[in-house]
Amino acid sequence: MESWALTITGDIAADTLLTDYPFALLIGMLLDQRVRDPAGPA
Repeated sequence: MESWALTITGDIAADTLLTDYPFALLIGMLLDQRVRDPAGPA
């Protein structure tokens, strides 16, 4: 079986965490989303 690893952050520890725990990757991606204010800029 072939193994794979993500290289997203450039930090070996962080990339290992994201590779070993895909749910952490999903949560990180959700938290990184920019939420647009419907009222627009102040």
